[in-house]
Amino acid sequence: MSNREILFRALECFGDPARRGNYFDLYSEHIELHGYAGVGPGLANVKAYYEAFWSAFPDANVKVEDLLEEGNKISLRFLLTGTHRGQFLNLPPTGRSISVPGMTIVQFQNGKCVERWSIADSVLLFTQLGLSTIPGTA
Repeated sequence: MSNREILFRALECFGDPARRGNYFDLYSEHIELHGYAGVGPGLANVKAYYEAFWSAFPDANVKVEDLLEEGNKISLRFLLTGTHRGQFLNLPPTGRSISVPGMTIVQFQNGKCVERWSIADSVLLFTQLGLSTIPGTA
């Protein structure tokens, strides 16, 4: 299976609550994420991050809008959508919908993501949730 197929299979699982556990098949045990404040290296930390995120946004989904592939890296421009139904960064559920653009670079080794760099429009996310200041900055 190609790296692209592995990534798309994982993204299908990301958006399907019944198969979300399979999303983590994408990652190496020693995965390192960049751009995720407070998320340390290792699969256990990645799982904890996403389980908390899915608890806050149970209908979260990622739509790939653009993809570039070179060697063992895939770059994506994506749109993250969902509804705020659970605690998120000490913010109680608002019931508001989010639609947040972002970009990520996924580096593969032996069919697993070993390193990932991501950025998303956090200001837009917080605005969509009704916050006038970014948590941790006031």
